[in-house]
Amino acid sequence: MRLKSLIARYFRVHVSEVHTRIIGEHGDSMVPLWSATTIGGIRINNLPTFSGLPAQEMIDTVRTSGEAIIRDKGATVYGPGEAIATLVKTILGNENRILTVSSYIKSEIHGIGDVCIGVPARINRDGVFPVPLNLEEDEVAGFRESVKKIRRITAEVMERLEEAR
Repeated sequence: MRLKSLIARYFRVHVSEVHTRIIGEHGDSMVPLWSATTIGGIRINNLPTFSGLPAQEMIDTVRTSGEAIIRDKGATVYGPGEAIATLVKTILGNENRILTVSSYIKSEIHGIGDVCIGVPARINRDGVFPVPLNLEEDEVAGFRESVKKIRRITAEVMERLEEAR
């Protein structure tokens, strides 16, 4: 939602007109899918003002906004609470919504798999089904880096758990 708000402000449109996704881990290796970002159904890279978009500045703001909320309020409770409520409603209502969630992927995204990471997935009462994506080269590279980070952190956690036994 934070990225959508920044994009909406830049293009001077209502936030409901902006559709975008971020994949990967939720931090410094998050990957914005600019190639799939639309405003009113139009890909933003087809808009004349896209070339001036401060994309890196926007992503840097999104990456640090969680830290700022924690610093100012002590926690990020409303965002996670809203996300949980959306997931529960989606599952109980068997809505078949596509939401970006941490999900186990086998090889649905450019052959990258065997990892739990944030990707768009169709969600209903039968489960979570990752959506295969065709990404731009830079998005694939960013996603690979994000996967590496998740795998490294997972290995560190597993190692510490083994040591604690």
